[in-house]
Amino acid sequence: MIEVYVKNNRNYENNGDMTLMPTACTVELSLNGTAELELEHCIDELGRWKYLKNDNVIAAPTSYSKKQLFRIYNCIKTETSITVYARHIFFDTAGEMLIDVRPTEKTAEEALNIILSRTKYKAKTNIKRQSTAYYVRKNILEAIAGDDENSFINRWGGERMYDNFTIVINERLGGDYGACAEINRNATGIEADINAEDIVTRIIPEAYNGYTLEGEKPWVDSPLLGNYANPRAAVIKFEDVKLLEDCQNGEEGFSSIEALREELKRRCEKEYENGLDKPTANYKIDLVEISDTDDYKDY
Repeated sequence: MIEVYVKNNRNYENNGDMTLMPTACTVELSLNGTAELELEHCIDELGRWKYLKNDNVIAAPTSYSKKQLFRIYNCIKTETSITVYARHIFFDTAGEMLIDVRPTEKTAEEALNIILSRTKYKAKTNIKRQSTAYYVRKNILEAIAGDDENSFINRWGGERMYDNFTIVINERLGGDYGACAEINRNATGIEADINAEDIVTRIIPEAYNGYTLEGEKPWVDSPLLGNYANPRAAVIKFEDVKLLEDCQNGEEGFSSIEALREELKRRCEKEYENGLDKPTANYKIDLVEISDTDDYKDY
């Protein structure tokens, strides 16, 4: 069932203000944080379509949940239909501002609890590593997943998904849960898109103030280097890796160039752990409904 709540109705445990009968509804999800809904509804005589307004919330099933909340941010109406676009309710955290929050040498769980401490939002994570980050005049969404070097994703890593008012950030999401897509069983076609364009197998790291690794080979090679015809080199700058003498305003740094270079090596290895040396893969699978087949006739 797909429902809509008017913007001032926050009783999401109850039924919505109107049940929708959309002609189409798709949800786009990805491990890098995309969570968007697109819904098309006819201009019906009962006036269901009138509830599809900016800031109202759509409750819809997804691949991992019977009910996820999406807030409408764009509406396009024609004479016969209305199409709306909505982002997951967790994106409301863009309106929650951190004035000066500095989780220092904290685990991922501790850092997330600090970031979300004054909000109704929660977080779950299985990441154990410790790190430090500074959030000055940043909204929560920026603090967690922004492009800034201090963002949680850049400091602690992980893949993320949203479960209504909870964000889940784990080392890896997904796994083998027994579900399968198989030709001649429940799949009519599979399209594989394997892209190797952005692979890096040789990182030349650069710290703040231009410090690099020493020697004639100032780089860190991927353990998968030999899997490809040629090395794929790239310079990656880690501007937050600093010597103490370059730090200011309470920043943390390394007391020696040797320690700084060890940190550069660790950061490179972390990039490889996060998949920089692997191709990206997207699969489009056309599934058929098997509940009506002979395999399920007794259920």
